[in-house]
Amino acid sequence: MRGSVLAVLFTVVMIFVGIIVVVNFINAVEPDTTWSKSANDTWTNVQSYTWTAFGLIAIGIVVLGAVSIISAVSAFGVVGQ
Repeated sequence: MRGSVLAVLFTVVMIFVGIIVVVNFINAVEPDTTWSKSANDTWTNVQSYTWTAFGLIAIGIVVLGAVSIISAVSAFGVVGQ
């Protein structure tokens, strides 16, 4: 059980650090009039896909937490009696 709790905590910390790094990177890049339409579309897609990936990671953390709770409850013999 400790392993699953540590995995959830470690993953949460990693996602916070990742979000901070990504936000700073996105804020550092400012498209201007010299960018082509293709470059602007690519930059928009990169941002969109990045936040989608973070959303999927967040869903994974929720699933990992739920599995940890279910396994902890079943380890105490509460489920299936």
